[in-house]
Amino acid sequence: MKSQNISNVLQVIARPEVNLKSGDFVYINVVKKLFKNKWAVSVKGRVFSAYSDIDLIPGQKIKVLVNNSGNKLLLHVTETKTELLNNIMKQMGTTDNLSRLILTSLIRSKIPISSEIISKIKHHLLKSKKNHKRAARNLAVILKKNIDISGEGIDSILNIFESDPNPHKDNNKQKEELKHQNDIKKALKKQIEKTTETGDHPLQLFNHLNGKEENWIVLPYNFNIDGLEYNGKIKMLYDFYNKKIIKFVFSVKSMYNTEWDIYCRENNNNTNVSIFCNNSVYKKIFDKKCSRLELSLKHMDIQIDADLHTDSEFDGFSPDWDDISLKKIDTFT
Repeated sequence: MKSQNISNVLQVIARPEVNLKSGDFVYINVVKKLFKNKWAVSVKGRVFSAYSDIDLIPGQKIKVLVNNSGNKLLLHVTETKTELLNNIMKQMGTTDNLSRLILTSLIRSKIPISSEIISKIKHHLLKSKKNHKRAARNLAVILKKNIDISGEGIDSILNIFESDPNPHKDNNKQKEELKHQNDIKKALKKQIEKTTETGDHPLQLFNHLNGKEENWIVLPYNFNIDGLEYNGKIKMLYDFYNKKIIKFVFSVKSMYNTEWDIYCRENNNNTNVSIFCNNSVYKKIFDKKCSRLELSLKHMDIQIDADLHTDSEFDGFSPDWDDISLKKIDTFT
C-alpha cells in the first residue's frame, strides 16, 4: 500500500477488536523498522505493520486524535512542533539548544535521527563561526544526498553553502560591471552553466546526486551592479517524479553584508512568496512598496507576504513556520 502525503494524519485499517472511538486521544508507539519504509507500530498494545513517508524513531510515542471512517481510523497528530521536539529530545536524553536545532533540520530534511548523526553535525557546528541554524540545515541537506559529512571534500561544499559562492574567484581580478537587466540575466546564465559544466566544481557532485524525497540543487553566483558587489545562491527543490520545481530560494548578499532571501513555494496552483532580510532598516521601505508589489504579482497567481521577515526566521531552505510534523502512516493487519 503506497502512502500519500497527507500532513499530520495517520491512516489505520484496524481489526474490530481494537477499541478506538472518534474523539479519543491515544498514543501510538513506534516499535521497530521492518525494512525500507515499513515499520511496526502499536496501538493500545496491538502491533500493526505501517508504511511511513518519513523515517520514524523506534521507541517514539506520538499523540493522536481518533476519527472513525468506515473500516479505517484516521489518526490526527495533535503534538505541536515544540511537543514533538521535546518528546524526541527526551527519548534521546538530550536537552541543549544546539541539539534542538540539529533535530529540527534533520526532521525537515526527513533524515533518520540517531545519536551518531547528531554528534557528527554538532562537531561541525562547534568548530564553525557561521550561523548555527543555517549551518545545521546545510549539513542536513548534504546528508540527504548520502554524502558523508566526515569525508575529505565536505569543507569545500560547506564553504560554498555558507560563504564564498565562487571557489575559483580571483580577488585581484576586476569583475564584470553589470548595468542593465539583460546583463544580469546573461551573467547568471553564464555562472550557472559554469557550476553545472565544470567538472572540478565542488557542487558538481552534490547537484547530480538524487536524495530520497528531497532533491535540492544549489547554484552560486556573484557580479557587480553600479560598482557594488553582490553574491548569493539560487536553490531549487526539484521533484524528479513530477519533473517540476516545488520550492525556490533566491539569496543575495551585498558587499555591505545586507542579506536577502526570497522564498517561493508552490501551493495549489499558486506561488507563495516570503522575503527575509537581516537588516531591519529596510522594513519601512518594504511596507511602503509591498501593496504595489502585491498588485503586480496577483495576476500571475503569486501571493506575497505583507511582512518583511527577519533572517532569524529562515534556515536557508525553509521558514520556521514550515511544517515539521509527522506525515501519514498507512497501517494494515
